[in-house]
Amino acid sequence: MLSKTEARKIMLAIPGTDERLWFNQPSVFIHDRFLAKTHHKEDAVTLQVGSMEMRDMMLEAEPKLFYITDHYRKFPFVLVRLSTLTATVLKEMLVGRAAQLAAMPPLPTGAAPWLSSLHFAMTFDVVLFGSLYMIAFVAALRRVPLFPRLLAAIWIGDLTMQLFTAELVTRAGGLPPAVASALHGLLDGNVKKVLISAALWLPYLLMSKRVNVTYRHRVPA
Repeated sequence: MLSKTEARKIMLAIPGTDERLWFNQPSVFIHDRFLAKTHHKEDAVTLQVGSMEMRDMMLEAEPKLFYITDHYRKFPFVLVRLSTLTATVLKEMLVGRAAQLAAMPPLPTGAAPWLSSLHFAMTFDVVLFGSLYMIAFVAALRRVPLFPRLLAAIWIGDLTMQLFTAELVTRAGGLPPAVASALHGLLDGNVKKVLISAALWLPYLLMSKRVNVTYRHRVPA
């Protein structure tokens, strides 16, 4: 359980944050973008998430922690109950959201075609796969039989997305050599992370008796 004062201190402890008025209410921003705030009426923290799909998954997975009012029904925000929130969970959510915002910086006016293409691809990547991995997490919690195949499909999609990003930015043309080198390192790192994750999890998903019973609902002979 946290108080509004404690929650505010945790928000402002995230590097790069500052407090300013937003819709006439004190709110915490990072990189000039809204991060979170303590709600002025509800005993809760208001947190913006990556997409409506991600919000719905959070509401379904942890209804005792997350909820919304009618005001937020059409927007990608969740209210986090202070009565069930811990400092550790709040920090993890804020750091995760801050990382998403850092990966989706505002695009300057008159940006070069390669930069516009890169911004589109990376924003699409963060929003889409952030939502898909959240869906997989909920599927695992709910013991959905298709969870192992769903996770494998997300891995394949994630790898394809890295190739798509490289192709899209290259076709736009005019990519500075220094940026091309940095982008190659970033995409290569993303590919390696997916492959390492798959290498660690696939043997367990394919051969584990627990996975066989839990997700396929059958006991091996």
